[in-house]
Amino acid sequence: MKSLKIYLASSFDLAARCAVIEKSLKELGHTVPDVWWNIRTKNDFTNNKDDVFYSAPLVQAIAARHWNTIRECDLVILVSGDKERTFTGANVEVGYALGLGKTVLSIGHLKRSAMYVPIIKCWDMTGLLYAIQCIAQEQR
Repeated sequence: MKSLKIYLASSFDLAARCAVIEKSLKELGHTVPDVWWNIRTKNDFTNNKDDVFYSAPLVQAIAARHWNTIRECDLVILVSGDKERTFTGANVEVGYALGLGKTVLSIGHLKRSAMYVPIIKCWDMTGLLYAIQCIAQEQR
């Protein structure tokens, strides 16, 4: 089975779930090169105006790191929770990955959208790990 580079797209409030998934993926020999949920920057700019936020060197560097990681990865996983969820930045990351022709999987419940049609939906860890195993077998 091929070792895959995997990007996890999600939200800061699902950091614990991302960490669990990352651990499971690493135990299977895969790599999660960007563990963004361990970098606490979300609240660094809460008092700034939008133009200050978007032009900040740190924000620019974070965006560049995410784009580069998505380009270099084998697949993207959209990590959701047990309740239906709507995303913002993670949707942009998923759209970028799909535009690059990357395989995108999801785990958890997403708010219904026709834009999620191309995503392979996994409802739990067992289904997610099975899908990844199948993808890794195909790519070897």
